[in-house]
Amino acid sequence: MKNLVAACLIWSLASVALGQGRVAMSSPIIRSKEKSLFLVVSFSDFQPGSSYQLGIGSNGVDLTSAKIELTLGSQLSSSPLVSFEQGNTQGWWGTNSIQVRGYQLGTSVGPGQKITMSVQIPIELADQAKKLYLFVSRDYGENLWYLEDGIELTDQYW
Repeated sequence: MKNLVAACLIWSLASVALGQGRVAMSSPIIRSKEKSLFLVVSFSDFQPGSSYQLGIGSNGVDLTSAKIELTLGSQLSSSPLVSFEQGNTQGWWGTNSIQVRGYQLGTSVGPGQKITMSVQIPIELADQAKKLYLFVSRDYGENLWYLEDGIELTDQYW
């Protein structure tokens, strides 16, 4: 019995330790109005010295017409909006990569900072994409960006 209690305690502590150091993403707020889909999601718990990128992606649909704003705390971010490919998504969403419209933040964010991303996208574009992906990824070296958190959204959400 003592061995079982000790094993459970060790497993609990290891689980907590392994979960630390990852960015937290809130559940997105989703609403549709006047032929547009609005999404708002927040990110926190950034690690000092780590590079991050975040955005909204799809598989094969160009999202450059989406309006995206990034807020750091209460200030509108001056980071440029870019298009990029996010790889290493097979384990999360069953696809090798997604095409993204978002932000590459580098090491400009750190502990205690909260980032909010607001997206407005035409519903017909969202319908064409069928699935949208909101996420944050981190650079683990040699340009290997792995997802820290994310969600797949289908038309059932809008």
